[in-house]
Amino acid sequence: MIVGIDASRCRSGGALRHLCGILSGLGSNPPHIEKIIVWASSSVAPLLPSRPWLVLVRDPWLERGLMSQLFWQAFILRRKLRELGCDVLLTADASSLCLFKPNVVINQDLLAFQPLSEIRKFSLLAQARLLSIRAIQIQALRRAEACIFQSKYGKAQVATFTRRLQNNFVVPHGMHEIKPKNNSRARFVRGLIEKSRVTILYVSPISPYKRQMEVVKAVEYLIRDGRDCKLIFIGAGDSNYADLIARFVKHSSSLADRVCFLGELPHGDVIDFLKSADVKVFASTCESFGITLLEAMSFGIPIACAHSSSLPEVLGDAGEYFDPDSPTDIARAISTVIDDTSRTAARIDLAKRRAKAFTWERASRQTFSIVRAAYENNRLNV
Repeated sequence: MIVGIDASRCRSGGALRHLCGILSGLGSNPPHIEKIIVWASSSVAPLLPSRPWLVLVRDPWLERGLMSQLFWQAFILRRKLRELGCDVLLTADASSLCLFKPNVVINQDLLAFQPLSEIRKFSLLAQARLLSIRAIQIQALRRAEACIFQSKYGKAQVATFTRRLQNNFVVPHGMHEIKPKNNSRARFVRGLIEKSRVTILYVSPISPYKRQMEVVKAVEYLIRDGRDCKLIFIGAGDSNYADLIARFVKHSSSLADRVCFLGELPHGDVIDFLKSADVKVFASTCESFGITLLEAMSFGIPIACAHSSSLPEVLGDAGEYFDPDSPTDIARAISTVIDDTSRTAARIDLAKRRAKAFTWERASRQTFSIVRAAYENNRLNV
């Protein structure tokens, strides 16, 4: 079986890590697979595993803008797949216009499937983009021989827009073992995090649906209540929303030098911060999975988490939950994590055990079993 993978929309973040994870999880000699041909941008090439069966195709169309990439999907990719003898297409992101069959589609992003009340919090241009993505993904999922979601929540959320799809599967993310670092960046992290203070870390793109403003207000409540704590944000994103939060911090007498925005950092540096933090907060209202939550679980960091989206599926009973729209409830959850040490210790142990179940080997095996089934079913129906 020769598998083609459309990874043209996998540029960064969770989608790219998922692509690398399921490919590396296949090992050196995957059964039933003769070759895997990946179409991706040139920036992806250094990140993919080196395997004798893996071929990366760099197409000039993928180095251009979004409209060129969509044109390539709609009018060029199907011909390329046939020329190279591909038996089945795995679309790594559901934003696809390709009509090749059989096709297995992975849903990576739920933001376009949020209620209009949430989408309206974005700029008009961003709203139009999200609604366009939703329309493209609905059609791609309906055309597919099989659809893969990363959580039960994601599957149910998308189904409210697509209606029942013929073959639905849930395949969670995996996670690689991460080697400890000992470098100048790690020393910088130790200097930034003062052990006399409680360090609260939030790793996520800055965006209204991530509820960073509510977390800032929660920390303000904690400081006014006499707690010595510092909040660190890691992640780039919506500049208007980030400016709104910065203005709030500037005009708060309690938050001076207590809130730090570090922007987007290399993954290894993020891991250093994760290992050094006292509390990990995750307040997102829309997640297809939540990979940074899983990483925090594996490192044994106390977690205060939103009871929303797919996050409870990942965390289970291993953290303290809160309402992400309520700063007072976020503050309560953080206080509980800090104060109830015996309960927090038990949750840390549970989180570590849960994290071990999420492996790329399992995710890869399940994903390509679905791909093979779609190929075999198509052969029978031809």
